[in-house]
Amino acid sequence: CNHFFARHFSTCELSFFSVFRLPPAPFEVVKRQRERGANQMVRRSHSEVSPRRLGKKRPSGKKPEPKKGKVLECTINIARWIKGATFKYRTPRAVKRMRELVRRLMGTWEVKVDPRLNKFLWSKGVKGTPRKVRVRLERKRYEDEDAKKKMYTLATWIPCANFHELKTHSMTP
Repeated sequence: CNHFFARHFSTCELSFFSVFRLPPAPFEVVKRQRERGANQMVRRSHSEVSPRRLGKKRPSGKKPEPKKGKVLECTINIARWIKGATFKYRTPRAVKRMRELVRRLMGTWEVKVDPRLNKFLWSKGVKGTPRKVRVRLERKRYEDEDAKKKMYTLATWIPCANFHELKTHSMTP
């Protein structure tokens, strides 16, 4: 037989399905793992679920919104987010990533960027974004009681000449 796969396989009667095996369906994988026993160390294909994850479920729902105010002073390294970005997207990307970081740190969805901080981020134009920025993050409560979200974070710029040995400080409001 003069087939490409002939030197690798004993028979020449090969089909697409015998050469390229499709991964089993997830329910078959879990069933097979339960039959083997959950604690048994076995080789698994990349599509199989780990036995340790079989009985565990991820918590459903969102995190509860924080109830207290909080103040945090930290240095944000912008350079790591904009490295390799196209010039016209550098500063917009820096602002977006900064908002994401503040959401994670403070636990509030609403992030208000102070005009002075925004002016500093855009001070060198769209492609010359500053590499680092020192920021004060204040988690505050809305005065309006009918607001959907109870808390928001205000990000303000702290002018800083040197970032050497500046730590993150947490303060009470």
